Amino acid sequence: MRKYRFVILTVVLLMMTTLGTGITVRGMEKEKLNTEIRYYHEMEKQYVKETRTYLNELGYENAGVSMTMVTDQDGTREYTVSIHHMSIDKLDIEAKQRLEHNLQSIKFRDENCQVLHKFL
Repeated sequence: MRKYRFVILTVVLLMMTTLGTGITVRGMEKEKLNTEIRYYHEMEKQYVKETRTYLNELGYENAGVSMTMVTDQDGTREYTVSIHHMSIDKLDIEAKQRLEHNLQSIKFRDENCQVLHKFL
């Protein structure tokens, strides 16, 4: 009888340890994910701010700048920066291409992310 109690107690303790470890690991993964989200969110805000500043310097004050993101299954991110300004809308194709090329000089801090520009 004592032997069975010992075995049952051992099994219960092993189960509790396993469950406790699983919960801790999941909590750590969630915290890592939240940290990563905050990290990218800060970079996105900085990139939009730099883009707006650059457009203001070119005379496109109050240009509408928004950024959308798509994450692939492998974790890579692709951003599309949409820009709207009446003066940009009136530019010919070559001038828009030059502007887009110049906007590529603004680097996103994570080199693994791709940034595309789109004029609305």
